[in-house]
Amino acid sequence: MTSAIIGLGNIATVHASVLNKLGIEVVEVCDVDLEKAKSFINEYNLKANIYLDYKELIKNTKADVIHITTPHYLHKDMIVECLKQNKNVLCEKPMCISKKEIEEIKATLKTSKGKLGICHQNRYNHASQVLKKFLEDKKVKYATASLEWGRGEKYYLNSNWRGKKKTEGGSLLINQAYHTLDLLQWLNGFPQSLVGRVENLTHKGIINTEDIAMIKFFGDVDFGFSGSNMGAYDFPFSISILLDDKKVVRMIGNSLFIDGEQVELSENSICYGKPCYGSGHESLIADFYSCVKENKNFSIDVFEGEKVLKMILATYKSKGKKVRI
Repeated sequence: MTSAIIGLGNIATVHASVLNKLGIEVVEVCDVDLEKAKSFINEYNLKANIYLDYKELIKNTKADVIHITTPHYLHKDMIVECLKQNKNVLCEKPMCISKKEIEEIKATLKTSKGKLGICHQNRYNHASQVLKKFLEDKKVKYATASLEWGRGEKYYLNSNWRGKKKTEGGSLLINQAYHTLDLLQWLNGFPQSLVGRVENLTHKGIINTEDIAMIKFFGDVDFGFSGSNMGAYDFPFSISILLDDKKVVRMIGNSLFIDGEQVELSENSICYGKPCYGSGHESLIADFYSCVKENKNFSIDVFEGEKVLKMILATYKSKGKKVRI
């Protein structure tokens, strides 16, 4: 099978490394920066055609799957263009940045022969998979998660689309905390409502979005979240789950503990890119290509992709008041 990559920033290097490991040839790449594109194909020893216009790539590509690894605000238009051309597309999170864009993607999917997958790779981390299976016959009483990462002025200045509502869609929640929030609802069920508040405490004058958030979700299982990107280090995220029998299960990064006892995990997956990305990209990408090849449904589709996005968008709307998701 073959692939194409649109957008050649940091996360594209993860996709290229995984595709190389899986033996999937990258036949086209696209970026508005020609020199970046040339450097990219040289770094990964690719025999790939270079495009500067993503629409031209989508129109002409023979690739089985197009990977979208561009800034957030570009995702919707690129997904829609791929689906209109009946192309299979695997998009980095989030799939878009507004409810209106979600509905446009859904409408396009109705008449497309292409498959859409969203990169929620932390669901494929081995600890996540083991915990999901462990909870199948358990009753959860409450859950909570926390995240403390560090994103300073240099991080935002190096990518001028970050930290802006119009282009990133937010900051902490829609970027750094996205996967932790997705795991919370994937493990405990999708909530019906929430009360939350976001603030910008330490990045004033640098970004116009949030660097801290606190949220309480209400559903069949209530759960909470607190997080920030004000730290000096990317500490492993933490999810704690209280079972009905009072046992506590904790996942800290890719480690799992049941009542304080660490669970032995046979984790041999490689972490591509930053450690905070987790080790799930390889399994997710392999799964998506298998679904394309066998014409099966991919589990993280538009309906799964919209869940955490709706939680995040509702939090931005909440401002301390309880709102429906």
